[in-house]
Amino acid sequence: MDRLRALTVFKAVVDNCGFSRAADVLNLSRAAVTRTVQELEALLGVRLLERSSRGISVTTIGRDVLAHAARLLSSYDELASLGRLSASEPLGTVRLLTPAAYGRRYLGPVLSAFVQRYPKVGIDLGLRERSLDLVAEEFDVAICTEPDLRDTLIARRVAATRVGTFAAPAYVARRGIPRHPTELVSHDCLGARPMDFAGHWRLRSSTTGEECLTTVNGGLRCSDSDMLVAAASHGAGVVLVPDILVKAELERGELVRLLPGWEGPPQVTYLAYGSRRNQPMSTRKLVDYLVCRLRDDDGSRAPPGQPVPARPATLLNTGAQA
Repeated sequence: MDRLRALTVFKAVVDNCGFSRAADVLNLSRAAVTRTVQELEALLGVRLLERSSRGISVTTIGRDVLAHAARLLSSYDELASLGRLSASEPLGTVRLLTPAAYGRRYLGPVLSAFVQRYPKVGIDLGLRERSLDLVAEEFDVAICTEPDLRDTLIARRVAATRVGTFAAPAYVARRGIPRHPTELVSHDCLGARPMDFAGHWRLRSSTTGEECLTTVNGGLRCSDSDMLVAAASHGAGVVLVPDILVKAELERGELVRLLPGWEGPPQVTYLAYGSRRNQPMSTRKLVDYLVCRLRDDDGSRAPPGQPVPARPATLLNTGAQA
């Protein structure tokens, strides 16, 4: 039995002073209305109405049930109205998960412009240093790389950012400029923890297509790419990171690009989220907005892809490659 429907029928019978009038209002047969009230009484184990040849009257317990039913139905109507509104107008809170370094360095201006455009939408931003299960944390949208997403999620490719090697001018003056990736073996290379390829960097020539898997060593490993960039800026060594994470340091002259023409595997950025079915308008607007901004603002070389079913996933942990 549909209990919400049963309460609606019971209230209609009382409001219209009888089964026949309630049936007309609800566009049901009188028999269906009578049966629904009887089933509700059987479910509750009490008599809600007294029937007589002169009509119906509400029992004492029936009046209590009616009062509760009225409040419940009113709350349901408000909830349904809110749901319809959220489906047609951007409002409410969207929970967004992003790698910490990426969020700190890039998303402030992006999200500021979004909330100004949609003042009824709030962003609950979660910054994470390490991989995190999207569903377990109950976020609506996640920015991630190297997706290994589960079948229940959607991964939408939005950008592929260049990855290069960088060092401080002071470090270059002290240790010299490597002319080929193989020369990195004699340099201090700052790496993410754990290091990819068991202590190797894979670089590819953008002109010849040559690939080089170079052994790297260094005294500093860290799971936070901001820390690696800061250390490199102070002369600690060479860092391999996406260009977007060193844009400010390059502009200020704190870092210089090494090995021009050689790049690491591009950092491919994805938006991950659940099914778009019954997705609030606020979430859809944020996804569409981020697709445009991430594609346009981060030096992307890959056009945005259409939403595709994802594979089992791992979210970006640092934004650095080492």
